[in-house]
Amino acid sequence: MKRIWFILSIGFFWFLMPTQSVKAADVLVAYDSQNITAEGNQTLANVVQQLSSLNQTVTLQSIDAYRSGELNQYQGLVTVINWPNLTVTNNAFLRDRARFNGATVHIGANLMAAEQQQLQIKPEKVTHRQFEFQLPNNHVLLPFQDGIWQLVRDTSGPLIDQGTTVRYAYTSQRGNHGYVPFWQTGGVANVQATALLKQVFQSKVTTDKVLMLTQATPLNDMQVMRATIDYLAGLGVNYGISTTWTSDNTTSQAAKRYTWLLRRAEINGAQIYLKVNGTTATNLKAVLDQQLKSLTQAQVFPTGMTVSLNTATQVQRAETLKRYTDTLLVLPAADVGHLAAGTRLTAKKLYSGQSLSTPVAKTAVANPTALTLAMPTTAKELQAFKQQLTPLAADFSDTLPASTLRFGTHTFSYQGGQYLRDGETELINETSLSPAKIRRTRTQVSRLNRFFDVQSVVLSGVLLVVLGVLLILLLIGRHYYRGMFKQKK
Repeated sequence: MKRIWFILSIGFFWFLMPTQSVKAADVLVAYDSQNITAEGNQTLANVVQQLSSLNQTVTLQSIDAYRSGELNQYQGLVTVINWPNLTVTNNAFLRDRARFNGATVHIGANLMAAEQQQLQIKPEKVTHRQFEFQLPNNHVLLPFQDGIWQLVRDTSGPLIDQGTTVRYAYTSQRGNHGYVPFWQTGGVANVQATALLKQVFQSKVTTDKVLMLTQATPLNDMQVMRATIDYLAGLGVNYGISTTWTSDNTTSQAAKRYTWLLRRAEINGAQIYLKVNGTTATNLKAVLDQQLKSLTQAQVFPTGMTVSLNTATQVQRAETLKRYTDTLLVLPAADVGHLAAGTRLTAKKLYSGQSLSTPVAKTAVANPTALTLAMPTTAKELQAFKQQLTPLAADFSDTLPASTLRFGTHTFSYQGGQYLRDGETELINETSLSPAKIRRTRTQVSRLNRFFDVQSVVLSGVLLVVLGVLLILLLIGRHYYRGMFKQKK
């Protein structure tokens, strides 16, 4: 009987003992406000995106919603201050933040005294400035900063106050603690801030940098698209294509012409990504199955997928995408809206997308990065495309990283510029549609443009006739007018 009471008492005390929570995520991103008016939600979205590309599992949470002890579940903390005039009053967060021994990064204003002591810096307040971001090979003018920022003077820092010789550090780090005074969602400043995150959280991800052509659809001008693909092949550029596809009319001539062009790009070493459109989580699998079936039958193999941040952070959708591929590209978004509390983003390999710019193309990145450029749709856009890309050809000459698509009973892989089906080289048949059959895709927009073109030609002709008649009448009137004043002999 005593033994039974002993076992029960041990079990009772074990039940009362606090248990250590399983780490739900690596990093907690805690913010004071999304401040959509000042695009603070864009800052949060990009921070989550960059951390995720560094292979960190991220959870987003408002500081106001934080509860005591929650920080014990995480290995790292990123504090984002989007509203400097808003005072953080959650004492539970402030207390746990002061006791936290994990990696920390502070982004934005209101750097606390304890954080300054951790970083061993003494920032000065700077307001209403425009800075030039200077790197060894790049000089970029940053947007005007109208807030109050705490900057650290550094004679070798990349931030140069316009009109002066004063230089500031853009990032500060000491051990596993970091500081970024203000966040840029793109450009070389974003590259350096991401490098700080990588160092603080000791990420080991590869630093792949790829060129990704976006906005490729079956409605594109086929002749311009073919010229673009052939130009890139001649330039020796390795690139990916993010393509939109549909589950309907996949056997039409327009669809066949389009998949022929995608196969032509594949043969030249291009990597195909399928753009996941805004479909509901419940029917996402059915839509992807239909799209992938028609694409793989046409020998187009999307070994990666491009998604919006909102799609990637929706748990059910993210789990569905994982069944098909381990490689995701999060496209830069013009408007991410209001990010839901508890937003999480995770993928085995995640490329962070940002628009192509020469400074970033010439700068070494710290995370898997996709520099995006829209597929040209007109001859004029193609000319501008060539002017922008030709000087950067050497920056995109490396072989693209491997990626895999799992669909049905097969595994399709991209390795070293070639496609494999279940480990065997897939011979892509380019001649299934003759290039001679590729004609300009007729769209509602092109018909409308043609209507207005004809209308303008007719109107111009009418105006010329009217002007001609007026000129003749003017000459006749001049002749009679002069005749009235001639002296009769």
